[in-house]
Amino acid sequence: MLQKDTDKTQNAISWEAKEFAEYHKNPSWYATFIFIGLAAAGFLVWQKLYSGAAVVMVAIAVLFSQSSIKPKTNQYMLDANGLTINKKHYSFSEMKLFWSVITPEGNNIYIKTAKKFAAPITLNFGASNPKPIEDFLKKYIPIDEKSSETTTDRISRLFRF
Repeated sequence: MLQKDTDKTQNAISWEAKEFAEYHKNPSWYATFIFIGLAAAGFLVWQKLYSGAAVVMVAIAVLFSQSSIKPKTNQYMLDANGLTINKKHYSFSEMKLFWSVITPEGNNIYIKTAKKFAAPITLNFGASNPKPIEDFLKKYIPIDEKSSETTTDRISRLFRF
């Protein structure tokens, strides 16, 4: 839920949202996941690629444990000084550009930082309208109309992570 603070010294927009989209996973999702992983590991054992099979088994265990993680609720605040997520602050000088993406799970704004190898900052809105945030960000950093959802988010959505 977006809230606008109309303080005379500076405008601020604050909201809270889940850190990532949460997908319901039924027992058949888990069974399919385990079956595919065991089939891949079995094929690697049959090919006598034992270390590859071990890597697949470790990957199954890690992904299985990660699939049950519930998203935390983050507190977001955007003001003239930059963006604050929970207690972590990002100044506008650290940001290069942003873009907005609408997916079936909700609306996201991605912010590319000046750090070369850093993943973009993702602002989740669920079903809320990101337009006020876009309008605010346009005052400080350029918008990229051509970019789309990140590859990691696409993969997460595809496999319902």
